[in-house]
Amino acid sequence: MLAALLESPSPAPSGPPHCVEATAKLDVELSTTANVAGDAFRFTLVKGVEPNGAHPALPSGTKGYGLIAYATHAGAGGKAGMLVLEPRYVVLSGGRHIPVMANPVSDERIVSGKTKNAPGGAEIIPGVGLMVGGYNALHRGKDVVLPKGTPLLLLVGDDLATSDCFVTPHIQ
Repeated sequence: MLAALLESPSPAPSGPPHCVEATAKLDVELSTTANVAGDAFRFTLVKGVEPNGAHPALPSGTKGYGLIAYATHAGAGGKAGMLVLEPRYVVLSGGRHIPVMANPVSDERIVSGKTKNAPGGAEIIPGVGLMVGGYNALHRGKDVVLPKGTPLLLLVGDDLATSDCFVTPHIQ
C-alpha cells in the first residue's frame, strides 16, 4: 500500500491558474494639471507575452489604449492630486483587440501626489501650532505627473473579473 502511494503521481493543484502578466510603458505624459477623467492614453508592451488558450501571442511593441478613470487636481489644504489609470486593450497587427486590465496589486494604477503638509504633531506646540495649522490649511498639495515611459503592470484578458485566474500580492 505504501509503495503504491509513493509511486503514484501527486494530483495537480486545483483552482484557477495565475493571471498572465504583462509590462507596458506609457506613450504619453499624463498629469493632473492637464488631464481629466475620461481622457484616453496610449501604452506599448515592453516585452512579448506567450500565447495561451485565452489569447494569442502578444509581441513586444504591441500598442494599447486606456482611459483615465479618475483624476483630481491638487488643491488648498494640502490636497494632493490623484490619477487612476484604466488600461483597456491592446491591438494586434490584424486589428483584433485583446482585453487587458491594470494589475490590482501594482502601485502604478493609482498615483497620488504629496500633501506637503507640516507634521500634525507640531500643531500642539504653543505659538508654532498656529503657524503650522495656517500653513497646512492654506498651501496647495502636489499634482501628479507621469512622464512618458512610466511602466504599467497589466493583466492580459479579463479572467480576473470572472475568477478564472488569481494574482499574488507583490511583497516589497
